This record gives sequence, structure tokens and C-alpha cells, in this order.
Amino acid sequence: MSEWRKVLPEIWEGETGMDLRSLGPEVQLIALYLMTAPRSHQSGLYKLSMVTMAEHTGMQQNFQRAEENLRKLIEAGFAQYDVKQQIVYIPNMARYQIGTELKPGDKRIPGLKTHLAKFYKSPFLKEFLNTYEEAYMLQDVRKGMEALHPSEGKSDQPFTPSKGIAGDRDKQNQEQNQNQEHNHNYNHIEEGEEGDEGDDSDSFYPSDSTIPVQQDVPCSATLKLLPPPTPLCATSAHSSAYLSEPTPQMSPAEKLATLFFTHHGRQPKFNTREQKYALIQGFDELLREYKFADLEGVMNWAFEEDEFWPKLLFKAQKPFFYFQEKLPDQLLPRYLAWKKATIHKRSPKISC
Repeated sequence: MSEWRKVLPEIWEGETGMDLRSLGPEVQLIALYLMTAPRSHQSGLYKLSMVTMAEHTGMQQNFQRAEENLRKLIEAGFAQYDVKQQIVYIPNMARYQIGTELKPGDKRIPGLKTHLAKFYKSPFLKEFLNTYEEAYMLQDVRKGMEALHPSEGKSDQPFTPSKGIAGDRDKQNQEQNQNQEHNHNYNHIEEGEEGDEGDDSDSFYPSDSTIPVQQDVPCSATLKLLPPPTPLCATSAHSSAYLSEPTPQMSPAEKLATLFFTHHGRQPKFNTREQKYALIQGFDELLREYKFADLEGVMNWAFEEDEFWPKLLFKAQKPFFYFQEKLPDQLLPRYLAWKKATIHKRSPKISC
């Protein structure tokens, strides 16, 4: 598929543009970003982490603001977002970027099929096919999806892309009612006591990453934003956003985030719910490429065993970003070499 994206003048003066404008300039920015992001795809169906979106739109210092702006787009029907699989879907994007139909033999069809095959486990693919299958000749994609999930056949009520940003509000209301209990679990984050803001110039927050984000996790919360792995404690002057050590109830990403915070000296300026939340999301991305044991091991080695890395990690203005940046080419290879040498030293020598 083409690397360029169409942004029509109607985005400012058309029905969609007027509705976006009414939601505020930051929502407009998020909408434009979703259409033109480096990882975006003309189909409107692609992988995108909240970490990356917040960093690219300049909202990394106020992560909840990025969440709220995306939530407004979801509630308005402009886009959908799957938290667990980190997939965004813009129902109308293909119609504008690809066209209303593709002719037989169009060279874009094979590339489109290859791209969509990555999303067999996403319910958004079913919605996409219900809208565009015939127009883009994607019957093979439907067969592949049904072979993996026999129950994901064609629905009796095809999904129809909205003409404006309002979208199919009845369908959204029904989905929101079905997920009311999940909403309650999310709201406790927003309504909790605010923590110390810390130093705005420093952050654990990771920058954009080239780490692949493909994840084989079934979707269960397609319209809800970023529920944390475990409830995040409200912080005050006498409490901490982090527990003293990882617990079995934590997700792997939260365990690693807790270890990283502890290794880094549990500094007050990093001890906020927002920074903890961002750190968890950062480790969640790393776990898509690296094993938990390797990340835990390299962290323990870099902070406790090595003499060179601790001062660099403590000096870094954004410690996690620095850790993430140095991990593939420096930290991990050196840790694995140290681990191999240590095992070799401990192995008993057998004399002949």
C-alpha cells in the first residue's frame, strides 16, 4: 500500500471537520494523527500504542489528556481502539484513502490482503470485511479469518461506515452498555486522588519505539482505554504509587516497572500514578520482543552487577527511554555475555 495519506479540505469545513472542531483542538490533532501516523495504514486498521501516540502528539507529560482526547473520538464514532491488542480502527479511512472499490487485477489488493491477515484475531477485521469485502475483493481474507475463528462469520447486520463523525451511535451505546462494568473499573483511575506531580522536566516516559507490537491476546475491551493491570494506588505525600516489591498478582509489565523504579532509587519525582502507568505501558511493549527473564536479568545486571551502566542510567533525564534505547545493541548483548561467562566459571571442571 502507498506510504502517503490523503487529508481532504473537508477535514476543516465538512461535516466531520465541524464536529471535530467542536471537540477541541487537541481532539483535532489526535484525529489528524490517527490518519497520518507513521504506523498508520490506508485501511484504517493498524497497530498503535498509546505510548507512541502520546509521544508524537506532545502529550507525554500528561498521559491522561491523550487518553481523554482519544476517548472523545471513540465516543463520537470517528475511531475505535482495542486496549489489549493495541489496535486502532477508523471505519471511514479506507473509503477515502483506497476508494469506494478496487478493480480486478489492482496491484493494491495483494498488499491489502497481506496487511489484513495480521488481524485475524481482531474483531475490527470482521467489521472491516462487512463493509469492504465485496468492494475490495477480500473473500480470501474472510476465509482465513473464519478458518481461525469459525464463529466469526459474516454478520446479519453489516457494519456501515458513518457519513460523519457521529457514526452509528446506537451501536456504540449498545456496546458501551454491555461494557458498563468495565467502565467502572476504568473510572476509578480518573476519580482517584491525584498524586504528586514531581518534576515536569524529568520522566520515565519512553519515546517512540521501533519494537514490533504484534500481540496474540484476545480482545475483550474494544472501546475502553487503557485499564491498568492492577488498580493503581492513589498517591499522597505519605504514600507511594508503587508497592515495595513485585507481587504475584501483578502483570509481567507491572513487575518490571516496579523493579525498575526500585533499582532507580524510588525517586519521589518519578513516584506518580501517571509515570507508573506510562512505565508499565513501556515495558508492555518491550515484552512483545523480549522475554521477561531477559528483561529482569539485564535490569538486575545493569543496576547491581556492572560498574559502568548505573551512573549512566541514573544520570539520564528519561531513564526508561535510555534503557530502551540501549537495550538491543548494548545492554542485552553485554548482559548475555556476562551471564554466559558467569555460568562457565561456576561449571565444575572435569579432569581426565
